[in-house]
Amino acid sequence: MSPARLTALASAAFLAAFVIGLAASFPGEAVSRYVSQRAERAAGMPVRLSPVRVGLTGLSAAMLEVRPPDGPPLAVHDLHVPWTWRWLSEFPLSARIGPDGRIDVDWSWSGNLSVTAMGVPLEGLPLAMLTREGRFRGRIDASLQAGPLRPGVREMPAGQLELRAVGLEASDLRAAGTALPPVRIDALNAKIGLGRTMQVESVTLQGDVQGTVSGTVFPNLERPGDSRISLNVSLQVQRAWLDRLGDLRPLAEGFLPGGRFEGIVEGTLAAPILNRTGKRP
Repeated sequence: MSPARLTALASAAFLAAFVIGLAASFPGEAVSRYVSQRAERAAGMPVRLSPVRVGLTGLSAAMLEVRPPDGPPLAVHDLHVPWTWRWLSEFPLSARIGPDGRIDVDWSWSGNLSVTAMGVPLEGLPLAMLTREGRFRGRIDASLQAGPLRPGVREMPAGQLELRAVGLEASDLRAAGTALPPVRIDALNAKIGLGRTMQVESVTLQGDVQGTVSGTVFPNLERPGDSRISLNVSLQVQRAWLDRLGDLRPLAEGFLPGGRFEGIVEGTLAAPILNRTGKRP
C-alpha cells in the first residue's frame, strides 16, 4: 500500500476515533438543560429539549417541545445543526414539524433571525393561543425576517412575515351558540410587517370566503389571543356555503346582504367585533 493511502487511512481512523470519543463523552443532557433554561427565559413559557447528540454531520436532538399557557404543546422533531463554517456568523438549524413540514432557521450572532417553513401542518400549531373556538387543518409555507432579537426584551422585533396557506378548513365553529358548517379556504396569502405594532399589509383569501384584509394588530406576547386588532375587511361569502346553512340562511343573509361583509373588525384576536362602519385609512 502506498504511503499516501496509509496516510489517508490513518487520518480517517483518527477522525472516526475523535468523533466517537467526542460523542461518547459529550454532555448531551447538560447541554439540553442549559438550552432549555435559556429558551424558557426568552420565551416566558416551559421549553423541553431532548438530549443533544454529536454525529458525523453535526449536532442533533430528537425533539423540542414548547408548552404555551393557553394551548396544546408545540413539538418540533429531528433538530439538526450541521458542522459548517457558517457558525462564524450565524447559528443554522433545521427541523421537522408534523409528518412532512420542514423549518430552516438562521440566527446570526448579531441577533437577526431568518426562518423558512415549508408544508407545516396547522394541526401541529398552538392556535388555541389565538382563538378559543374551532379546529383548523391545512398547510403553511412561510418566510420570516426579524431582528435584532434582544435577550430579556419581551416585545415583537421589527421584521417581515410572508405566508401562504393552502387547503385550509375551519370546523367546529359556532355563532350565537349555533354550529356552523366547515369553512374551506383554497388559498390564503399574507404579507405582514412586524414590530411593536404589526401592519397587516395584505391578506387575500380564495374559497368559501373570498376577499381582502388589511390593518393593524397590537401584539400581546404574553397572551396572544388578547392582541388588539383594527382590520379593514372586504369579504364575499360564496352562495354554496350559504346554502349549507339550511334554516340559518335567512338569518345570515340579514347580517350579510348578498353574502357580503365590508367594514372594520376590532376587539381582540380571540374575541373579534364586527363593525359595518366605513373603513379606516
